[in-house]
Amino acid sequence: MPFRACKGLEFPIVVLGGFSSGNYPQIPDEIGDDALEELYERERRQLYVAMTRAMRRLSVIRPAGSEARLLRGFDAELWETKVGK
Repeated sequence: MPFRACKGLEFPIVVLGGFSSGNYPQIPDEIGDDALEELYERERRQLYVAMTRAMRRLSVIRPAGSEARLLRGFDAELWETKVGK
């Protein structure tokens, strides 16, 4: 389900994935630094909405060795992280 579609809903378990470098969010080739930071802030707000839909458990899945810039600023102690191979 897209992040934007889950607003107002709740689920016992929420699993979020797709955080490999270059996968999400889609970044236009020619984007300035200010616009890039705004894009990440807007996507972090959408991600926060998706994260807060979890009633009991939130899992975030990302590939091993990848840095998910979008996840910066969130307290990793509040979710279970699964690192794939």
